Amino acid sequence: MPNAAPTAPRWRFDNFEFRLEGRELLENCKPVHIGDQSLQLLQILLTRAGQVVTREQLRAELWPDGTHVSFDIGLNSAVRRLRRALHDDTKPPRYIATLPSQGYRFIAAVERLPPAAALSVPDPAPGRRGRAPLAGWRRRPVGAGVAVGIAVLAVWAAFRPLPPPRLKRIRTLTEGARLDIVTRPASDGSRLFYSQRIGDHWELIQTAGDGAIVQPVPMPFPNPRLLDVSPDGSAWLLGSLTRRDEPLALWYERVPGGAPSRLAGIQAWDAVWFPDGQRILYATSTALWSIRADGSNQRELAPLQGATSWLSWSPDGRRLRFTRNDASGASLWEWRPDSAQPPQRLNSPVQICCGAWTPDGRYFLYSARQNESWNLWAQREPTWLRPWWHPSPVQLTAEPESAMGAFTGWGNSNQVVFYQQQLREEPQRLDLRTHQFQPLFPGHSVFQFNYSHDGRRVAYVATSDSTLWIADAGPNATISNPRRLTLPAVAASFPRWSPDDRWIAYDSQSANQPKRAYIIATDGGSPQALASEAGIGDTEVETPDWSPDGSKLALALDFHTNASTDRYLVAVASRATKHLVTLPGSEGLAAPRWSPNGRWLAAFSSDQHRLEVYDFADAHWQVVTTGAALSIPLWSGDNHYLYYQDLLAPGQPVFRLVVGSWHREQVADFSTVLHGGVNRCGFLGVAPDGSLLVSFNRGYFNLHMGDLDLP
Repeated sequence: MPNAAPTAPRWRFDNFEFRLEGRELLENCKPVHIGDQSLQLLQILLTRAGQVVTREQLRAELWPDGTHVSFDIGLNSAVRRLRRALHDDTKPPRYIATLPSQGYRFIAAVERLPPAAALSVPDPAPGRRGRAPLAGWRRRPVGAGVAVGIAVLAVWAAFRPLPPPRLKRIRTLTEGARLDIVTRPASDGSRLFYSQRIGDHWELIQTAGDGAIVQPVPMPFPNPRLLDVSPDGSAWLLGSLTRRDEPLALWYERVPGGAPSRLAGIQAWDAVWFPDGQRILYATSTALWSIRADGSNQRELAPLQGATSWLSWSPDGRRLRFTRNDASGASLWEWRPDSAQPPQRLNSPVQICCGAWTPDGRYFLYSARQNESWNLWAQREPTWLRPWWHPSPVQLTAEPESAMGAFTGWGNSNQVVFYQQQLREEPQRLDLRTHQFQPLFPGHSVFQFNYSHDGRRVAYVATSDSTLWIADAGPNATISNPRRLTLPAVAASFPRWSPDDRWIAYDSQSANQPKRAYIIATDGGSPQALASEAGIGDTEVETPDWSPDGSKLALALDFHTNASTDRYLVAVASRATKHLVTLPGSEGLAAPRWSPNGRWLAAFSSDQHRLEVYDFADAHWQVVTTGAALSIPLWSGDNHYLYYQDLLAPGQPVFRLVVGSWHREQVADFSTVLHGGVNRCGFLGVAPDGSLLVSFNRGYFNLHMGDLDLP
């Protein structure tokens, strides 16, 4: 039988081959699975390689009947999927160049191959049926040699050592460091979306990659987040934020030009599209769920506990990984839709979180915390060639500022978007008579700055490593002679001076350990725990404050009754015996603060919506005010007022309550400075002279993009 007739033409560029017959794209002889529309687009560009193909020409060829309701979205999605399949980028492009307002051009060198002939096995020569032809016999050793060679190459490929992955270059995507929530960004292929803090609210921002050119995305509801874009780019999955530590209200929007609609009244920690683009997966505090965009077919998929974030599908859609936060910190979990098993925790000796697969599925990128700093890591995933191989993870960054979160849904296949911390807190003194601000510690970035009772010293926490310090306070608000009291291995917070100014109480947390409360002498020494370890187990002990005589301390106890909720109680600890006594009626209250005369104890609700005061005379709690996000309450030194701030009210105002009547008075508003480059103003307390202590936040996180070498 003669050879078959030649088939359709083929094109080759770099490691790719496109075969017109069957419309098939191969990379290194392996099929690349993308949609028919993207393959048709590739065929058009290859047949006109080097030429500009206009968008109108593509409209005529891809949608000849004109029935497509949104040509721009459809074409942009097809181009985006094709670029991803080719590991292409837009800056600079390797294969597909975009000509603004014109169209596209295929710019790589293309080799047009001759049509492949369909081979058939010839019949044996007449009279020799049933016997192998001589030529065939002579070819056997050659064929055997080829087979051996292939086997040797396969073994070498399977066992050869690979160089470690590395991060080659980093560039900044955002400026101003206004990103105070480390949440997974989103992308429609050409734009990157993220949320940034603007004083008392958050805005949804879009960028095409230039940190100096960003645009807000208007939304009809407050504090929006774009959680995910559907695989075809036609719909958005949105969340509405109330507070950073609460679930989101879910919304669905057809784009462009659609109006967002509430999704079945759902409150979820995070949500993403299923890889098929037909369903939505979301996480509550108790389970993973699925639902269709129209609100139908809602069903529970797997049990779950805790605040869940950073949902990430593997490229083949067979695995979902996500971050869970509980008393021990952040951890990574995995769920397989085709398995009856519940989500499984990925073992790690340190906190890990916020990961994503590379588009080819060969690596999983994530953040890990060591020595109070977060860095990016890469874990090589097992492949069909090396299913047994589990190499050690490789650290990608070693920056002085934490690098957190990995997002691979924007840019090319060898790029990752992540957050880098640029925390800048500036303590200020606000004179309530002149309404003028005075910097207190110029050139230093510190948390929770407060004066001793005699006004001669200050205590504060360094933002760089969360260590506790004290320094001398001089005339004209000068600060000098700083001394460190705690080591960088633990994160200290909320220092409070003892009545005699000889001790400081604070809470701290070391890696993977519950938070505990301590006191430390101001002239140095070892910290002393405020609660006996016996009987408290994993209970966290937080935000201590002194009684006026210094013999007791008020504390907040966080019992973590399950992984999804915290159960707070207020307790009083004897300094001498470390014995704890909880106050009746204090369920759900935290951050207690003792009045100077010892009669009252103020605390806010764990959701920061209520401020309550406990009267020791009648052992009764009273709600004295409410708000959107109340700060820790603080008393004036003369016992006349109780001060607090509402962080999510316009202008982030500071109020004071008249002790006894609890009448409210506004004493400060920060609208002017919030519109002048300050991200947030935080109330710290009242100075000995009656002025307010506040902190100007001028930086949280910026987004960066890293170029990776992934062998």
